[in-house]
Amino acid sequence: KITNAREHGDVVVAQAQDVADRIGAEALRGARIFIGRSSFPTAGADEFYWVDLIGLVVVNRQDQTLGSVVGLLDTGPHSVMRVLPEGASGFTTLELKRNFLGTAHTGSIEVFAQAAHLGRTTQVWDAAVTHRESGKTIALFRCTQMVLWPK
Repeated sequence: KITNAREHGDVVVAQAQDVADRIGAEALRGARIFIGRSSFPTAGADEFYWVDLIGLVVVNRQDQTLGSVVGLLDTGPHSVMRVLPEGASGFTTLELKRNFLGTAHTGSIEVFAQAAHLGRTTQVWDAAVTHRESGKTIALFRCTQMVLWPK
């Protein structure tokens, strides 16, 4: 049971019942915590919860259906949406190339990803990270993924 919680940046720091000190807290590192939907605060008009995205169909600007959202990952600097084509069981990264061109210490960053190739067994994605306020390109990525299908 969580007895106290507070926001700290974009994470929540919580106190768990029967965890009296740092050693007890460190023993729980990596543990999964489940919270009932009824305990969620009401999202604002322009807000959503990640869980609400799972199962949605993803369509690009060219009106191509890319698949459905199967999960989201928080990697620290940015969030990653996991999208699988209809019927696929998973994917794995074959190659990831990245070029870091600058830094952003303040403000916001945006990521624009575009499919360079959408084959049945492989997909190639290009992504550009820009500093929203200045428009400066911070990083470029190219990722080649293998789509895994059930046997």
